[in-house]
Amino acid sequence: MASKKIKFSKFFKDNWVITLFSTMFGVIAGLYLTDYYEGKQLNESKENAIIMVKQEIDNNREELLRYDSICRRMYERSSYVFSKMNANIEIFIHKDSTKIFEENSDGIIEDLRFEDYLKHRDTVQVKGEMNMFVGSKLALLDLNDVIWQSYKQTDYMNITSFTCITGLEEVYQFQQKNNNVNKEWLGELTSGSFLQSEAQLSEFMFLWDKALGVNQTLLNTYDSLDAIFKDCK
Repeated sequence: MASKKIKFSKFFKDNWVITLFSTMFGVIAGLYLTDYYEGKQLNESKENAIIMVKQEIDNNREELLRYDSICRRMYERSSYVFSKMNANIEIFIHKDSTKIFEENSDGIIEDLRFEDYLKHRDTVQVKGEMNMFVGSKLALLDLNDVIWQSYKQTDYMNITSFTCITGLEEVYQFQQKNNNVNKEWLGELTSGSFLQSEAQLSEFMFLWDKALGVNQTLLNTYDSLDAIFKDCK
């Protein structure tokens, strides 16, 4: 038994053994610390990237709020004007209603004027050119997803919770649908073809109403973002 102890003690007295264990410990500790700090750095970078994603969505929300506000004001004014049109896309009103018409149309008819209508002396015909872009600063809505698309190409996805990823992806899918619907509506608005017939006008207003509905759905989705971002930490 004593001889075994001697041999065992001799084993630890050899310098190469001590050096070997020291080296192995140093390598293992070094790998551990490297992994720890790399992981810590990756998590910190991910948190910063998530902040940028949130900023992108916040900017999109502000843009949509501005755009939707303009669209709804235009919708109210246009609905008023269109409600006065007959099947031939003409507008006849009582001559005492010109002030009310001018206020409710609120400048979306350029060169607005009221011409006497010979068949009815108390009636005037509304003349002018429809231009719903006048004073509206309306532009093509383009909600961005550049930062989110970049995020999905990084290693951050491997350390991001599934709930966070699916929640944010759903928001961006809603954004894309919103872009598409509003782009279609603006295309119809720009072409001006909706004023060629009563049927086309009806289809245009239906599409406009749909765009406003999509806007509201996305705005409601934005309101639930706090819960989504809690799962992104």
